[in-house]
Amino acid sequence: MTTTHPNYDFSAFKAAHSDFSAAFDAVMSVRAFAAGETMIWQSEDGHHTFYLTKGEAKVVRHSIGGHEIFLAELPCGELFGELAPLIGERRTSNVVAVSDCETQDISADSLFELMETYPKFAIFMTRMLAARIEKTSRQIFERLSLPASRRIYNDLVRRGIRDADNSERYTLSPPETVTELSSRWNLSRESASRAVSELVRQGLIIKTDTAWHIIRPDFAYAE
Repeated sequence: MTTTHPNYDFSAFKAAHSDFSAAFDAVMSVRAFAAGETMIWQSEDGHHTFYLTKGEAKVVRHSIGGHEIFLAELPCGELFGELAPLIGERRTSNVVAVSDCETQDISADSLFELMETYPKFAIFMTRMLAARIEKTSRQIFERLSLPASRRIYNDLVRRGIRDADNSERYTLSPPETVTELSSRWNLSRESASRAVSELVRQGLIIKTDTAWHIIRPDFAYAE
């Protein structure tokens, strides 16, 4: 399971600021989405921001040919859909429920009022957007400049859980599938499978039935 980056963990921010939390709860509305349902549609007008209180979702875009391109995961506790209301533009991507989801959403007017009333929330929004821009820039660089095996390896290290007893070992459980990797990095299944096989051959991935163990020696793929 993906954990939320500390710079934009909205659930933690909300829990730490009771006055803001009460104000947010006073203007939000609750919605439910079934697994597989589209929560936000690419190119639609964006009038609401969503707080994911249950389940997990993913951000995807569709190419002209209709191919789905994976952009990001949205774990429970994350705020999303804020960009379109902030800049007054249409949605730039789809958000799809990976599991059954519930959200608390607020209108653009309420979002602006909360940012004006609670400066710490405005700072939180700034940090969240900056972190997402940095992540997107890194992903674009990796897609354009790194071979598939290194892109997949770096991604697995970032999403794996570091072993408390072995600083060079990370664990990803449940294990990734080739289909998931090919979707995440916009690769063919064959390319993703070859990349994983190469990482296994190099000893950088150890596969078991329940997990993938990613080995990160200090000299390998330094970021």
